Amino acid sequence: MGWRREAISDALEEHTQLVALLDAYAAKARAAGVADHPDLVESERAARTLLDRRPSPMAVARQLVTTYQTWL
Repeated sequence: MGWRREAISDALEEHTQLVALLDAYAAKARAAGVADHPDLVESERAARTLLDRRPSPMAVARQLVTTYQTWL
């Protein structure tokens, strides 16, 4: 039972970190004046939509946050 709790805790922590990272990238995009670029808008929308799902498929969430960073 302990390993399950740890796995859930780890997944929740990773989810929190990905949301914070996406928030930081979005702030960077706004500061650079590129947040309204259509590719960034769509990339952020896709990442946030996935991160709002419960449960969130974390492997895909990581890829979408990385995609946003790449567009940035």
